[in-house]
Amino acid sequence: MTHWIRYGLPIGTLFTALALMFVIDFHEGEKIKFDQEHLDVNGNVINPSTQSLNRYYSVLRDMKRVDVEFSEQTKRISMIIRSENADSGDKKIYLNHIDAGFLIPLLPYAHDSELDNFDKANLMLAEYARNGIQLSYQQSNRLFGYFNSKDGLFSNAVEEYHYRNGLIQPKPDLQPTRFSVTNNCLKPGLWEFNATDSVGEMYHSWFDFPKDIYYRMIRSINEIEISDFALYLTLRYQKDLSNVELQLEKLRTRQDTILTVKPTVVLNKPIAGYSSQDSRRKVQKEYFKIIRDEQQLEKKYVSELKKGDVFQVKRFVAPGVYSETQSEEIPFSSDWNLAAISSVVPKTSYTRKNNFKNKNGYIEIFIYKGAGDRGIVLGNIPVDLLVAQEDYEISAFGVGIFPPMESIERRYLRYHQGPIPHYAYEVQKKEGKWTLVNNHETGYEQVFLRPFERDGEWYLRVNIVSYERIVDLVELELPIEGILQNKIVNATDAYVPPLFRVYEDINIL
Repeated sequence: MTHWIRYGLPIGTLFTALALMFVIDFHEGEKIKFDQEHLDVNGNVINPSTQSLNRYYSVLRDMKRVDVEFSEQTKRISMIIRSENADSGDKKIYLNHIDAGFLIPLLPYAHDSELDNFDKANLMLAEYARNGIQLSYQQSNRLFGYFNSKDGLFSNAVEEYHYRNGLIQPKPDLQPTRFSVTNNCLKPGLWEFNATDSVGEMYHSWFDFPKDIYYRMIRSINEIEISDFALYLTLRYQKDLSNVELQLEKLRTRQDTILTVKPTVVLNKPIAGYSSQDSRRKVQKEYFKIIRDEQQLEKKYVSELKKGDVFQVKRFVAPGVYSETQSEEIPFSSDWNLAAISSVVPKTSYTRKNNFKNKNGYIEIFIYKGAGDRGIVLGNIPVDLLVAQEDYEISAFGVGIFPPMESIERRYLRYHQGPIPHYAYEVQKKEGKWTLVNNHETGYEQVFLRPFERDGEWYLRVNIVSYERIVDLVELELPIEGILQNKIVNATDAYVPPLFRVYEDINIL
């Protein structure tokens, strides 16, 4: 039987004896942990976000437990953040009616209720992709999630700080502009809370999401039949995916090859390049180094790099923080030798009915590396959004994976009115067949695409971004001509940013 996510009745599950180890009594609520970040040599927290003066003084720190509920009927999550004693005091934060599909690993394509290896790999890749939403303070909202509090918890005053004796001092009862909940990318069940004021991060905490509820949500939203223990094994990190065959026919119908071109590595690109504000902060805070023969290099441009050089980046470690002493090494690679671009008809969708208007069709880009037995494939990319005005972002490898953080309004619009879910995989040839590569092992995390014109010729810029979205690893230029060029030019001329990209209010920083 074939299933689409989010439709049909909840599916019952048979629990094995082994699964009983995951059934836990959560009546006392999950414990919230604060201040988990590592410190640099100067005693500052290693955190790419701007830190508010209110960070260590907010009343939010008085609430040390969270209760979680999931409704099978509405497919929504609700949480209460509270003090140790559930019945005492007025210090409570309510996270209301959050669509569970916004925060869990999804299979946004037709699949059987019993998963094959490709489906399981997609769930695992999605689990290890950071996924967060920013909630706004509201009294009620029927469309999407929001947060609020008990009366009296926050001050009604507009000022974000106290001014006393000529000094700026923290304001503990300040109401956050946004309250975020994030499914952490380090391990299954590790989640985060974050709150911001107009300056930056004023609160950050970590907690373990109840496993039984988490597994129930994944089963219910994706309509799959799998025990807790089998789902635990599915989500567990797997370094080697070479036994998983690439099954793109599940995600699209391939049509014609439009172009076959040779990519060019951009050599005059600064090494400290970035394609997002997230990367900009990490680059500026020196989250990476270039190493050659175990020595740090002070190089400025890609042209100065050679085979054997590595990007050494800060490692993301338990419980979901950056390490001052541990690092990952990603080899510099410039041997991208061929790119094939094809037209495709997508089979993916977040909902059964997708209303996104895309006049110029969808493409798939296969970029081959080395001898042609490795590469990356990017697909279900809407040409209407492949325009010169802004980047097309592929946030993570897998299928239908959301950006690592965005406002709840944009997530709602993306899910219900946005484009068909795209996909991205790192692949290798094994015994004549393409199989998956775990991109976390090679250090690839994101891809940004943007066409541009130079001297009357059109090109597609492809930026591959490192592990933890820290720094651009390589920038490629693919020559574009013929029918695809005409479509991209038409899309660029007619482009009006869709609402899921531009929605904004005064609370979004």
